[in-house]
Amino acid sequence: GRPGPRAPVLDHEACQRAHHLLEKAQTILQSDPMRSAEVEYYLQQVRTIFQRLQQTIHWSNIYRNRLLVYLTGWSGLAAIVIIACYMYQAQIAELFQTMSNLTSDSIALQHVASALCTLFAGALGGALGALLNLRLRSKLEHGFFDRKYGLRGLILPLMGALFGAALYLLVGFVYFLASLDPSASLGLSTLPALLALAFGISQETIYGTRE
Repeated sequence: GRPGPRAPVLDHEACQRAHHLLEKAQTILQSDPMRSAEVEYYLQQVRTIFQRLQQTIHWSNIYRNRLLVYLTGWSGLAAIVIIACYMYQAQIAELFQTMSNLTSDSIALQHVASALCTLFAGALGGALGALLNLRLRSKLEHGFFDRKYGLRGLILPLMGALFGAALYLLVGFVYFLASLDPSASLGLSTLPALLALAFGISQETIYGTRE
């Protein structure tokens, strides 16, 4: 079967401490076998170090797996919405018109599908970027996953979506001033979505958190 993620190894500082304690125990045992209680004390400290490591790996795997499911879910949802925005643009506009009681000639109907696509493109980029960083971190020798890393991964798709929404407010305003209809042009509707996607993917690079 396919191998799972490699378990992070013991960090250098803890490894050095465990090695030092083992050497100390061995020295005592060789010099005076009667001091077995002291030797057992040092061995117990070594066991404690490795038990903490096992707990760290256990929780690291839990955080990693949960984050993987979350980001994969975001990626799937965003991809479905984006595809739907292109395939069912007219139907989305009609649904929005029904829900908002707008007239059929409302300018907002020209933008609703493109705006929705841009928002979810940002979310898709955030999820894909986080998945990439997740994969890179898994390959690191000390690539543990903790709650702080998990929270960052949870936020990235949302930040991408917020950027997409803010971006389309600006782009949509420019389209409005220029009397451009994104619902009638594939290029006009795709441009802000690509920009939002690019931002979402590059977020960790921009924030300086890329592995």
